[in-house]
Amino acid sequence: MRIAPLQPHELPWQWPRGLLARVRWHLHTPYATVLAAWQGEQLAGLATGWRLNEAACITTLYVQPDAPTVYTALAEALLAALVPDEAPCVVHATPAHVARWTALGFTPHHELLRVGPVRFTAAQQAAVVALEPHHWLAVFRLDRTATGLDRRPLLLEHDYLAQVYEEAGRVRGFLMPLLGQGLIVADAPHVGLELQRWLLPVQPQLLLPATSPALPTLTERSGTRTTEAVCLVRGTLPHHADMLYAEPYGPVDGAWEEE
Repeated sequence: MRIAPLQPHELPWQWPRGLLARVRWHLHTPYATVLAAWQGEQLAGLATGWRLNEAACITTLYVQPDAPTVYTALAEALLAALVPDEAPCVVHATPAHVARWTALGFTPHHELLRVGPVRFTAAQQAAVVALEPHHWLAVFRLDRTATGLDRRPLLLEHDYLAQVYEEAGRVRGFLMPLLGQGLIVADAPHVGLELQRWLLPVQPQLLLPATSPALPTLTERSGTRTTEAVCLVRGTLPHHADMLYAEPYGPVDGAWEEE
């Protein structure tokens, strides 16, 4: 088996379209990495991730068909490429694959639940306004507090249609509807729930931590609630997942046709 960076002309066009969309973004993003596993001339799997400042995130690990040896080899190669200095790293894995990541030194932190479809009520607060340049420092601070990651370039890239919840001149939360399946960070339940009202008309299902204070309210207005992934962390990464009211990305080996 050979593992090497994937070249754009090597994209497997017959693979799921959601997977290819994510891989293309990584191919054209300076801080991202795309690795491919080859068995002879056959493409056996893909792995993607990004590194920003002092931490990294593994975003894709797709093997066709599922082969534990290829999966582990790709994971080890991607870790070596992203965090050769043993910097903190985050991955969202399906429950069935958690053991593969704990074997690589990751520790489970919290479950991610898929809630929906959610019956939404109309947006109610005039406090939600379009994100403007003077809001960015507060947005960066909120995101880093929630995730432990310094994701400034990623957030700046997805600012179109972004909104903030501003109260007495203070930014208490923000929504980025075009980052993955939507990102919402808020410092209080009433802020997060209001921002969800702006996302739900176009994104009727939400992915959020099992520790979210919004779950009791959403469960009353939702059809289903399922465990989709587990957030695992390798290294020390202080974060407050209960501030996440919409998580943009599901498991690294998720249902790509739906993305």
